Amino acid sequence: MNQCAELAGAAEWLKTTRRTGDGSWGKSRGEASSIVSTAEALYVLSLAGADKSVLAVSEKFIREAVQTHPATRGAMTRYQIYGIYALLLLGAASNDPDVVGCATWLKEKAIRIPNTAGSPQFAWSYCYDSEDAKPSPNLFHTVIAVDALSRVCAREDDYVQGGLAWIAKQQRLDNGWGAELNADSTPSHTALAVDLLCRLTPEDNAVRIGNGRQYLNAVQDWTQEKETIGGVWEHCPHALVPIALMESGTQATDPCVTQHLLYFSHHVSKEGGWFEDGAAAVRTVRVSYWAAWLLRTYLDRLNPFAEAERQTKQETASDMITVIPGPWLRTKSAPAFVIVISLVSLVSAILFLLVLPVTTCRWIGIAANLVIFIGAAIVINIEKVRFKRLSQFLKTTYVAFEVIGTLAAIYGLIYSLLQNPSLIHWLLR
Repeated sequence: MNQCAELAGAAEWLKTTRRTGDGSWGKSRGEASSIVSTAEALYVLSLAGADKSVLAVSEKFIREAVQTHPATRGAMTRYQIYGIYALLLLGAASNDPDVVGCATWLKEKAIRIPNTAGSPQFAWSYCYDSEDAKPSPNLFHTVIAVDALSRVCAREDDYVQGGLAWIAKQQRLDNGWGAELNADSTPSHTALAVDLLCRLTPEDNAVRIGNGRQYLNAVQDWTQEKETIGGVWEHCPHALVPIALMESGTQATDPCVTQHLLYFSHHVSKEGGWFEDGAAAVRTVRVSYWAAWLLRTYLDRLNPFAEAERQTKQETASDMITVIPGPWLRTKSAPAFVIVISLVSLVSAILFLLVLPVTTCRWIGIAANLVIFIGAAIVINIEKVRFKRLSQFLKTTYVAFEVIGTLAAIYGLIYSLLQNPSLIHWLLR
């Protein structure tokens, strides 16, 4: 298909189906206006290069809807999520009051899941209306909630990190992900998880991502893979799976990707946009949104400049311990190594205090070793301390200081022991 022409056709069709009163969209012609459909339509229009003035017509509707929809239509998680998406497309900043309001709502509704191994995990439910039923974690809404929050909050935000941790832990023994807790794996939900983990934590979850891609590549007959995501359209795997495959490293020209593009080429409407399967063959905003999302990902992979920029963003996003120079801090044993550094420096400082005579040298040694101990403790908690805000000079200086200080601590420990042989006998008892 002629990708640019199809996208332009979808944009023109969307302009004709827009509500003249408030600039909103329903899922299809004649259906009620929706935050979700309006956000999806704005995304397609922005990809097609629509003027900002065309998008701005919908701003009033979006700002009012994020306030009124939860009370009038139900406390649906997706209203706040797509509210964030729409407002960002309209040019709102992350500190915009309505954006902050949506993010705050999501954080207040997050399901806190205790985690004995570390920080709590977070997940989101489909809806929070029922007072009788306890909200249950839902993968689709957790994925899009984390994605939305990551666009307006710091990457190290507890809810972003906690949501990513919960998503990663939901991988099944067959390497896929399912819609709910203990649900069977499906290609669409696996694709959603793989895509998000690729974009936000590519290195931390490299093994899970690789296994998830194997699961997706193992599907043979896509005509049998009919799923429903968000209550609409049974053939969502044809959009979500190739996006996840390309995000995880599959070439855009690979048959695993192009077979899905071929599917969309068979669902193009001559009047503009894409239509759904079935006898009705109805054109909907949702199908055009997913088709445009897939098209953008595909064209980015064919554009070497866009691909290089994407890879650069992925590398800088992984700004934890791997940005520190030295191969000895890029291994799985790095945390244990740093703990040893901290313990050696602390013991050395104590021995400086107890063994050496009272001199300026002793106090300098104690101070230096305590600084090394604190520095090593920072490295141990590196997930909370981000280094990307520091210049390369400061990063290198920090590491050099740690290395030299560690060597000094070891020297001080050995020197202290040699100055007091009785202490060696006491330690060896």
